[in-house]
Amino acid sequence: MLGLGIIVLAGALARLLKFEGSEGYVFLIFLFYLTRKRRVWEKALIFIAGIPLSRYRLIAYTTKNPAMLHSCLLNAIGPYLGILALCFYNGEKGETNKNFQRFMYAFYPLHLLLLAMIGYLRTPHF
Repeated sequence: MLGLGIIVLAGALARLLKFEGSEGYVFLIFLFYLTRKRRVWEKALIFIAGIPLSRYRLIAYTTKNPAMLHSCLLNAIGPYLGILALCFYNGEKGETNKNFQRFMYAFYPLHLLLLAMIGYLRTPHF
């Protein structure tokens, strides 16, 4: 019960503070926890139902505003590709060298910066 209370509180806080994905992403984190020791087919079934539930607000908004369909497809269907990789992860750390690790640590913030610059520089269309 304490764990469920923490999840509900975290979801409410995420929504109140207007975090990206708000309570939907908190729900997905909870699903990751639930599926950590399950078989591949069990993980797949849980996430097939869980991803649309986590994106329910986006899906509901899209039904009122069909112009947002492309965004809905990316945000509601796109995560299935990540889940596909997760379902087949065997739990073992792969072999990497230090240079690759440094590249990966640098890549994440740099690609976000690049995407922000592209978003800032592109011409808005109304």
